[in-house]
Amino acid sequence: MEPGHISDPKWIAVSDHATAINPADLADVVQSGCFVLELSPPKSGVSVLLDYKANAGWARAFSIFQDENAGLVVLHRQADTVQRHRLPGPLPRGWAMARLTFTWDGPARSWSLRLEDCAGTGALQADGANPIPMTGADILALCAGQNVSRKDASVQWFGVCLQIPTVRPAAWIGKRSPVDTDRGPIAAEDLRVGDRIVTRDNGLRPLKALHHLIVPSRGRFVPILLRAPYFARTTDLLVSQGQLTLLSGGAVEYLFGEDTVLVSADALRDGNSALADTRRPMTFGIALDLGTPELILADGCALLSKAATEPLPYRLLEGFEALPLRSLLGRGGQRNAA
Repeated sequence: MEPGHISDPKWIAVSDHATAINPADLADVVQSGCFVLELSPPKSGVSVLLDYKANAGWARAFSIFQDENAGLVVLHRQADTVQRHRLPGPLPRGWAMARLTFTWDGPARSWSLRLEDCAGTGALQADGANPIPMTGADILALCAGQNVSRKDASVQWFGVCLQIPTVRPAAWIGKRSPVDTDRGPIAAEDLRVGDRIVTRDNGLRPLKALHHLIVPSRGRFVPILLRAPYFARTTDLLVSQGQLTLLSGGAVEYLFGEDTVLVSADALRDGNSALADTRRPMTFGIALDLGTPELILADGCALLSKAATEPLPYRLLEGFEALPLRSLLGRGGQRNAA
C-alpha cells in the first residue's frame, strides 16, 4: 500500500464486545496474530494491567504485568506450557497514550513485544522464540471480559488482529461520505477504480485504488464525526483521526497569516462541531488513493487523500495551534473551505 494509508489489520475481536468481528478469521488456534492494548502513561511501582485465567478442560492464562523499572511481562499459559515474554525497563514516562503490541508467529516460532508512544515519539521492543499461539476460545472470552479478574484503570481497550496495525496517523473516510466526481456526488463505498474524482486544486483525477478497512472505535482508532454545517454543507462526515481537513477564511488568515491551512480531524475535536464517534464497536472506512496527495471534495469539505507523512500542499497546524479555531467552529464562526 502507498505510504500514508493504512492496511486493514483484520481485527477479529475487541474488548467489551462478546462476538468475533469476522468469524471466518477466528480459528480454533490462531497460529499468528497480534494482541494490541492501549493504556494511559505507565504508573509508578508494580501493577497488573490484565489478568485472564480459565480452567475449563485445562489451565489457561494470559496476564500482563508492569514494573516501571523492570519493564513489562506477558505471561501466557496453555496447560503445562508456560511462556514469559519480557520487555526490559525502565519504562518511559510522559507519554499521553501508549500502545502495547504482543505479536506471535507460531510457524516461524517467534514473538515480539513492543511498547510505543501513540504520538510516535518513541518505542521499546523485545523479541524472542517459541511463543504459544492463542486459542480462538480464549480470545473471545478475554475480549468479552469472561474469566478476567483484573483490568487496570489505565487500560483503555484491547483487541486481537491478524496483522500488525500502524500507529502513525492514517487518512480514511466513512463509507457513506459523498465524494464529488464527474458524475456528481457518489458515496465512498460505491466508488470504483477509474472513477474521476473532483479535486480542489488539480481538476479531475482518476481513482487509482480503494482500500477498505475495519477499525475498532476505540482509543487512537476512534473515528471523528465532522458535523454539518461546520465542515460539510449538509452532511456529517465520518473520518479517521489522522484525516487532514482544509480550513480557510478570515479567521485563518488573521491567526496564521495564511489563506488556507490543514488540520487533523483529531485536533478539531471539541465535542460539538467535531466529536469522537463511539456508537459502534467497529467502524468501516475507505482510503482513496489518487496516486498523489489530493484534496477531494465531500459536500463542500476538502479532505486530503493522504496522511501527514506525505509532502503536503499547505501548512499543517500543530494540535495546540488549532485550539483557537476549535473555539470559533464551536460558535459557528468558521467553515471549512471547498
